[in-house]
Amino acid sequence: MPIYPKSAAWKVRAAVLDEDQRALAKAYADAWNPSKVVAIFDDLDLASELRSLQYRSGKWETPAAWGKVMAVVCPHYNDFDAAKVATWLKGFKGIEVQAAREYSVCLYVRGKLDVLGHVEGDAHLVKAQEHSRQPDGTVRLWWD
Repeated sequence: MPIYPKSAAWKVRAAVLDEDQRALAKAYADAWNPSKVVAIFDDLDLASELRSLQYRSGKWETPAAWGKVMAVVCPHYNDFDAAKVATWLKGFKGIEVQAAREYSVCLYVRGKLDVLGHVEGDAHLVKAQEHSRQPDGTVRLWWD
């Protein structure tokens, strides 16, 4: 029996995560709410020692889809706010995002070069502590 009670709403949200989203949930499970940590590890039959501080999703998705998942797995972390970042990202035409965790919250963005330039230039608006163009042309955003 978990130390913290599980809510029915959390069980429903955990149950609808696909394989990639479950991996993301595992990577972020310690980052934001102890009661949710216990609930998600119990619901997903995971052990807390399996979590990874180094994770990069294998899938690209829309900012809206990423925002929905991050609202479940890591809604807030220090300066990072998933809802604010998702809303901000929706303003950039034609981009896709790839969830990541590199000890802290991380996100990769791909799209047209001029649009990515605007993403980099405006990263301070969502309090990203780091932003950089990667060798593959993507933009890496990172929050601590």
